[in-house]
Amino acid sequence: MRYNKQTILHDPEHGQYGDCLRTALSCLLNMDQEEVPHFCATNPTSEDLWPAINAWLAETCHLVVYSVAYDCSLEQILTMQQIMNPGLYYLLAGKSPRGCTHQVVACGDQIIHDPAPEGGGLIGPCVEDGFYWVSVLVSACHLSRKDSQLG
Repeated sequence: MRYNKQTILHDPEHGQYGDCLRTALSCLLNMDQEEVPHFCATNPTSEDLWPAINAWLAETCHLVVYSVAYDCSLEQILTMQQIMNPGLYYLLAGKSPRGCTHQVVACGDQIIHDPAPEGGGLIGPCVEDGFYWVSVLVSACHLSRKDSQLG
């Protein structure tokens, strides 16, 4: 895993959308962040964002993102991940100290990397929907099998 830092900070008042998601993905994928598209550059809706990310991941790495929303405390999520998935690296989304939704990298019961230059981790659930989101990268090989069975 790489420990890349964001190069684009979130400043929506000036039409600039942060690249924490791209940076966190690049960390998990052990890539330079420039190798991962800045999917949030145009502030897409979730309905547009995640299919674009999954299409790129499937084509590039044979992976897709699987996400689950949690309506509990951050401590409960981290404890649960340690019990159920010790040693598994994952993305964790919530509210940053800067007041916007933010992605960090976690493993077990620890946030192990905050891609924001100033750090700070997460201080609450996501701004938009009030949930924390745990996202893991899983094999996309089932996509090709499913498609071949349809044809």
